[in-house]
Amino acid sequence: AGLDLEWIEKINRFALPPDLAIYIDVPPEVVVKRIRRKKSVMERLETQRRVKEVYMKFVDNGKLVPIDGDRKKAEVEQNILKLILEFLQNKA
Repeated sequence: AGLDLEWIEKINRFALPPDLAIYIDVPPEVVVKRIRRKKSVMERLETQRRVKEVYMKFVDNGKLVPIDGDRKKAEVEQNILKLILEFLQNKA
């Protein structure tokens, strides 16, 4: 997959920055397991590793806030809700 950080930043240069952007961080091995039934390039482990690497660069520069996605669905949902509520309280 042709994921290029510079290209992603270039096409988003003129877009309004979001107030909050969340990245649900899931280990590539788990992603591959979850999408195993689908037949696409995205199910390859190496592709998922590259995808994660690009997203983590956005996390590192503060453009995305990570949430651990390697948890039960309800726990991920609660963590996202908590993050959003904290964000909104700080904005008020």
